[in-house]
Amino acid sequence: MNAKIEKLLNHNVGDIMTLSDLQTQAEFDDTSVDFQIEETRLYKEPGGMFEYHAYVAKAPNERKYMLLIRVVDDEADVMLYYLDQDGDIEVFAEHILNEDQDDFLKDFTVEIDEEDVTWVRKRPTTFGVKTTTSNENGKDEDQRAIVEYGASDETAEATNNTHAFLEWCGDEKNGFVEMWYGCEIQPHEIQIYEVTDD
Repeated sequence: MNAKIEKLLNHNVGDIMTLSDLQTQAEFDDTSVDFQIEETRLYKEPGGMFEYHAYVAKAPNERKYMLLIRVVDDEADVMLYYLDQDGDIEVFAEHILNEDQDDFLKDFTVEIDEEDVTWVRKRPTTFGVKTTTSNENGKDEDQRAIVEYGASDETAEATNNTHAFLEWCGDEKNGFVEMWYGCEIQPHEIQIYEVTDD
């Protein structure tokens, strides 16, 4: 694994994440922006195929961001997402779930920045992902379904964020869903600083 990516792993709630990618610079009109980590997540595929390490932080504009480090075997990359929508699965079901309401749709269309963007599922949904979350309230473990989408070739130009990450906790009646949109980010565009208690 890339040594720069290894340095991004195993950080904690309260640590400071500094981003200097072009999209963050443009959005905040600054060369770098600090985000304080509010929550860490570890997603483990049941068969050991992948581990995703995530840091959730709230930016100065109050929007939530998630830095997601995807580790598959010895390969890894990093994605930067922002939270577009979240809520009860029943509210979103007709737009993102199939007819049987037991899986995400293979594709769906949403409006982003007044443009229609069609999202196409990259691979089958992964169910039963062991998810460990840590925040100021402590640590919790459960199982979730996650899926990744890419903007279709026809609509990719309508958004700078051509990747989507959806997470479903619970079932079709009492579940909760998060819809994240984002892009790839390079390890050299990220610094994470440990904050220690004095």
